[in-house]
Amino acid sequence: MQTLYAQEPYYPQGYTTMDDLFIPEAPFSHTIAYENYRFEPIVLNDKGELEYGIYVYVEPAYHIGLFTPKQQAEDWLQQVRQKAKGEVTVREQGPVKLAGVEAYKLVYEAQGFEPTFDGDNRKPSDRFIERVFFIPVAPKQMAFIRLVRKVENDKDVQNTVFWKDWQVFLNSLRIAQGAPHLDTSKGRAPNTRRYHVRNLRFEIPLGLPNELNKWIVENHAARIDTWKTPQGEIKFNIAIFDGYDFTVKEKNKKIIDEAKAWGKGGSFFLKKLIPEDDNVFEYIETPFGKHDLIYGYSDDDSHEKNFTLEIAYKDGKTFDLEISGNSKAMEAQQKLIFEWLGHFIIMP
Repeated sequence: MQTLYAQEPYYPQGYTTMDDLFIPEAPFSHTIAYENYRFEPIVLNDKGELEYGIYVYVEPAYHIGLFTPKQQAEDWLQQVRQKAKGEVTVREQGPVKLAGVEAYKLVYEAQGFEPTFDGDNRKPSDRFIERVFFIPVAPKQMAFIRLVRKVENDKDVQNTVFWKDWQVFLNSLRIAQGAPHLDTSKGRAPNTRRYHVRNLRFEIPLGLPNELNKWIVENHAARIDTWKTPQGEIKFNIAIFDGYDFTVKEKNKKIIDEAKAWGKGGSFFLKKLIPEDDNVFEYIETPFGKHDLIYGYSDDDSHEKNFTLEIAYKDGKTFDLEISGNSKAMEAQQKLIFEWLGHFIIMP
């Protein structure tokens, strides 16, 4: 059975995508070690009550070597059984067609299993049902799509709004194959928003004005890059937070005030806590894309240097970046790092 892999996506030359951002290619050899998107839909259960403990995860580019989707599912299940607090019950497994390729579906119940992703808080007594889809997206790479719900909320009521939205989401999954009209965050389906991620694109519901059936509420996207410079590795922890209740203007004012406070008083503050501390702090303000500034501060202890940067680039949405490396590498590449930030592109 032939597997289709991703074609070259349509990005501006030398960019990758993360949600609604075009991220410039690194100027050095680099690795993207991790990328993950988390959603917490606001939905009603079959009793008409708000459902808690429901999560949707997308990890679009997991390195799996020569594993097939079925082998990856078997490995996943083995790890679940090792970590789960009690019995693991497999409800369903087998091949499925998803995102236009031959994928694999695994459905199981587990108690107290702590997943590989951050974000969901589980009690040891909670029993969850998880639906995991394993999608081959590129040579030696696989995407994981995962729905987590409490067993008592996971009823076979297929006509609920959530189940209809879930099907819209699954149907929207596509291996990233570019066309110029795709560089937008507006979904094709009514009242949806498109996400562009490595290897995949998909659409999620925007919900009602009262936020019911909305998936983008205080959700989180994360990515870890590493540049391999002549002076040593530089690590980039990238995060996007979305669905919050603030305007760009009011949030950036708070970001600037906090960054200036750390830049001016960070050394004094740490010195009071740790008298032998010799960290030097400095306020940072540098271009982010063509029309914005990103704000933050540097923290240098002569051995390691860190940049902590943040910008609210849309209402309710922030881009957070932590950059760290040895002081020589950071000082040698600081100008290039700031130039790289200036080449970000924000999708409409």
